[in-house]
Amino acid sequence: MFMLALAAILFSGAMTGLSIASRQSAAKSQAQALKEQGTLRSKERAKRTKALAGKQKASFLQSGISLTGEGTPQALIGETFDVGLEDIKQIQKNTGRGVSNIWSKARSGMLSDLGGFAMTVGMAGVGMGLGGAASASSPALPSGSPIGTGGITAFS
Repeated sequence: MFMLALAAILFSGAMTGLSIASRQSAAKSQAQALKEQGTLRSKERAKRTKALAGKQKASFLQSGISLTGEGTPQALIGETFDVGLEDIKQIQKNTGRGVSNIWSKARSGMLSDLGGFAMTVGMAGVGMGLGGAASASSPALPSGSPIGTGGITAFS
């Protein structure tokens, strides 16, 4: 019985270790992919913003509207860049949140794996007489132990 329980603990420990390593590796890959996607989206948004501002500038110039000084053309181009920057910041914020969620999910899974392993160890310990309710017939207790099914009897 002891060897069977020990084998179960060792097997469960090995499987838990593999599961945790797998979760960590998957989370790292997912987080890296999300970061790369966020970087690409940010760069694409910056590129679109510059292109739009360039089109606006060309349109104003073709229409004979001066870009020097203050006024509507400068304000509109400035607003285009401001909105683009806000979008880029939001993309980065969402990417960071997504990466954080990936790692939180992985940590939860790892803790669940460890909890399952602890249950296996606990159940194996009970099977070996190392836990659970004490009894006079438990192999974990020396013969003649003052602890019986009714509790401690040596001090009655």
